[in-house]
Amino acid sequence: MHAVKTKKRINLSAVTAAALFVLLILAGLFSGRAGKENTDRPRQDELSADGGGEPAAEETKARAIDPDKPMVALTFDDGPSGEYSPLILDCLEKNNAVATFFEIGCNVAKYPEIDKRAAELGCEIGSHSYYHNVLPGQSQEDIAEDQRLCKEVFENAIGTDPVLIRPPQGSVVKSILNQYEQIFVGWSVDTQDWLYQNVDRTVNKVQQAGNLDGQVILMHSIYQESAQAAEILVPWLIEQGYQLVTVSELFYYHYGITPEKHYYYAYDYFISDGALMLS
Repeated sequence: MHAVKTKKRINLSAVTAAALFVLLILAGLFSGRAGKENTDRPRQDELSADGGGEPAAEETKARAIDPDKPMVALTFDDGPSGEYSPLILDCLEKNNAVATFFEIGCNVAKYPEIDKRAAELGCEIGSHSYYHNVLPGQSQEDIAEDQRLCKEVFENAIGTDPVLIRPPQGSVVKSILNQYEQIFVGWSVDTQDWLYQNVDRTVNKVQQAGNLDGQVILMHSIYQESAQAAEILVPWLIEQGYQLVTVSELFYYHYGITPEKHYYYAYDYFISDGALMLS
């Protein structure tokens, strides 16, 4: 009888050990699968080498972008501002919305944490040069140095060199386009917020612009009035049925394109719904 009890204990131990072994294997498989999913998941900085491709899966899933519904890209230049950029980000976060920020490199060097937060919220960070010098007329050496400085500060802030660039004052020529690997982007609705610095005027400029589907709105993040206008415009645009998307998302979901290097996607392109482009 004693021998039988001992045999039962041995069998029970073997079963227990086998069960633990199976659980460990399953846990390992699950962990490996999760790790692969995390590794394979695309990020905004993993757009194709020429700037195209589908934006980050976690961003599009969270905001459920519908290609068949109206969308608009709200953009802010000249930041980040230590005082007003956080207010704009607060507004975007509150409304589960995003924007594209074309930042000046020397300002990014001062406030890297602001762009880090913007990127974490799903916003897109683009370059606006390092010192905001107008590009035409700059030497190749000057441009190369500007690119080097921008790459350094943006990689420090958000971990990658931006895919998009907006030339200061929107001014660019073909010889300049050919010196960059980034996608040049302008705008189609100019609020002139920098000129008037008036909340009502900025808001009215957008609200009276007509159909905004596929449009790119230009604002600036360095003025109090612009931040206050954004607090009005963001919920208003959503109420009008527009999806607020990044510029790269606008290219992908509205225009259905992979933007090309050495072209300037600006006013003519957006108001013609993608029919015209300055090269």
